[in-house]
Amino acid sequence: MNRVIRRLLAIAAALATAVGLSLGTSIMASANVNGHVIYTTPAAGYQVHSAKAFNDVRATVTFPFITGATSQVNLLLQHTRGAAPTAELSLVYNGGRSNEWTLKWGFSPTSTTPALHTVMPRVEVTNSPVYLEIHYSTKSHQIVFSAGSERHPVVRHTVSGVHGQFSAPIVEVASVYQLADTLPAGAEQASFSRVGVTELLNPGNPSSPTKPLTLAAESLDTFEATVSGQPPTPANPLTLVPSRPQAGSAFQVIAPD
Repeated sequence: MNRVIRRLLAIAAALATAVGLSLGTSIMASANVNGHVIYTTPAAGYQVHSAKAFNDVRATVTFPFITGATSQVNLLLQHTRGAAPTAELSLVYNGGRSNEWTLKWGFSPTSTTPALHTVMPRVEVTNSPVYLEIHYSTKSHQIVFSAGSERHPVVRHTVSGVHGQFSAPIVEVASVYQLADTLPAGAEQASFSRVGVTELLNPGNPSSPTKPLTLAAESLDTFEATVSGQPPTPANPLTLVPSRPQAGSAFQVIAPD
C-alpha cells in the first residue's frame, strides 16, 4: 500500500511540475499574458488576444549556433485566432548541419496555413540578428514582407488586392522538420527582441493613424508544444515553451529539460 501511495504522490508531483512549467514560466510571471494556453504539437510562442485591428507585426530573431537548433520561425498576421485571411513570413531551416535558413512568405485570403514561397534561397542567420516585418496598408491594400537589419529592412515581396482586418498577430517557433520531443533537452531554438505590433486607431479609415506597440503591451495567448498537442502530463511532457516577455518584448523559445 505504501508503495502505491508513493507512486501516486510521485505522479502528482510530476504533473504539478509540468503544469507549473507551463503556467509559471510563461503566464504567472508576466501580467500581460492571460490565462489562455494553446497546446500544439510543433509550435510555441505568443499570439495577441484582442478585438483591435493591427496592420503590422515585427521582430528581430536570432538562432543560436548549437546542434539541434533546427526550428522554423513564423510571423503571422491573422484575422482572428484560427481564421483567415493570414499572412506569414518565415525563416525555414534548410536541413542538415548547414545552420542556414531560407526566407519565405505566404498569404491566403481563405486559409490559416498559406503556401510558402521562397524569397531568399540561403540566409545565414546563426548568431546574426535578422529583422522580419509584415505590414498591411489599408490605403493601398498591400501586404508588404520586409527583412534585413532593424535600421534598414528591405522589402522582399508585396501582395496587392488584400482586403481584410487583422486582429491576431503571432510570433512563434515551430519544429516542423524534427519532432519537438527529439530536440536536445534545454536547447534554445530561437530568441526574439524588439517584438512589436502596430495598432490601427481607426480601421475604417484608409489613412488611419497608427500606434506602434511592443508585443507585451497587448494581452497575449501562449502557445506551448507537447508530444500530443494536449495539456501536459508526466506521459505527455512539454517539448517547446516560450519564456515570459522581458523588456522590449524579448523572449526565447526552448526545448525544456
